[in-house]
Amino acid sequence: MTSKRENTPLLSTLDLDSTKFYTTNVTLKTVTSITGRYYLMVPCILVHFFSYVFYNLVTTQYLYDFFARKLIANVTATEINLDGSPCTIVVDSLLYHQRTLIQKDTTKASLTFVIVGCVPALFMDVIIGVLSDRYGRKLFVIISLVGTLVKIIMTMVGMHYKVDVHYFLVFIAVEGFAGGWCAVISLGFAYVSDVTSVGKTRTSSIALIEISIGLGLVMAGVPSGYLIDGVGFVYAMMVLMLLNVINILIMLFCLPDTVNETNCVKGSSLRLFKSSFTFYTRDTSATAKRWKYITCIAIFIFFNFSALSRQTIEQLYQLNAPFCWNAVKIGWYSSLSDLLRNVVGLAAIRGLQNYISDELMVVVSAVSGCFAYLLEAFAVNDAMLFTVPLVGVFSMVTDPILRSIMSRMTPSDRQGALFAGLAMVQTSCTILVDVMTKSVYLATVDIARGSVFFLSAGCCVFVLILFVIFALVSRKSGKQMTLNE
Repeated sequence: MTSKRENTPLLSTLDLDSTKFYTTNVTLKTVTSITGRYYLMVPCILVHFFSYVFYNLVTTQYLYDFFARKLIANVTATEINLDGSPCTIVVDSLLYHQRTLIQKDTTKASLTFVIVGCVPALFMDVIIGVLSDRYGRKLFVIISLVGTLVKIIMTMVGMHYKVDVHYFLVFIAVEGFAGGWCAVISLGFAYVSDVTSVGKTRTSSIALIEISIGLGLVMAGVPSGYLIDGVGFVYAMMVLMLLNVINILIMLFCLPDTVNETNCVKGSSLRLFKSSFTFYTRDTSATAKRWKYITCIAIFIFFNFSALSRQTIEQLYQLNAPFCWNAVKIGWYSSLSDLLRNVVGLAAIRGLQNYISDELMVVVSAVSGCFAYLLEAFAVNDAMLFTVPLVGVFSMVTDPILRSIMSRMTPSDRQGALFAGLAMVQTSCTILVDVMTKSVYLATVDIARGSVFFLSAGCCVFVLILFVIFALVSRKSGKQMTLNE
């Protein structure tokens, strides 16, 4: 039985009580008996995001090594970084010009990879998310995981035979047509919404999914660095392949579904697809106005611009002068950064809810992210760079709180549609952020390579401003409704 405390709104001052939002013909659906098998979604997402980060770490450094060998025969990226005058920043030196060319070629190639992978995923995320409301979450989770596995196998073979990296575009597109990482995360959020009640229970469950993502990010960094350094790119990808095979088998035979004939959504496919966006085109009830959804999605966009921009460029930033890090050091930084931001910071949500409001947590999150990006932009040595994750420890807190707000404004039979729409927005942000940040980095790598992080800090400022407006207007409208009643 759910306690009274768990049924209280996440943001009571914002009048987001979901029971006022549901129309009379909507029945809340939850799984009445949750067994341990339902929690398998958590390690599934953990492994998937481990694979996502591991793959990116390996392929980015493979690209850097590929273009180093292409520029100078039989010379690796490590030798480019360490030979002669280590990590020189003297602009007139040959070593500096060589490293800059490698940086630019790697940036262009990785940008193309992201576009090719995300464009098909942009459409598939909506299709997969919405259809999961009818046919179940499990089927489409497995489809997405298989797409990732195929990409890993093809990439491993390509590295083994040293094919031109442009063929990797085909490998990455395969995963895009299966939905990619955004599809898996949206299905995960819809899954926990199916099995949890409205209130802080759902917030904690969404935070648990976020923490599993964070753990996956944390666990990928160190192993990738040591595997690349110890056995090379091909065997590192082989380890990743075996892990994904095990993950798929567990999901296939052990994960129960949460959607069945009695609670699936009926209707035409076109109506189902449109349902992902009706939240933003019309008022669904007297309390959950479309302006609330529009404001929340704007905050979500700016948050993703800040969070994703860091991930797209940090490795290149660390490979360049004045740092010139190797695979092991990049791996350690990646794990430390994700541990603090995606695990410690998010795990603090449950404890902080007892002392400060959710509105204040979002404010702290935006400020934390802003200062972290500014410090990263001005970093000139390893000590400053390793301080960045500590300053930005709460920078990811905005995401689970915002998702919980939107989930609780939404009827239970449209959770898949909601998170499918968010997945599409997140995929769009991935493309736009990658184009924007890497274009800025290409233009400034010669003169001010840290400029790209000023964009991330600016996005944090917009998150702060929009959320404060959202909170104040929602509180005012809530008081007016109380007076009218």
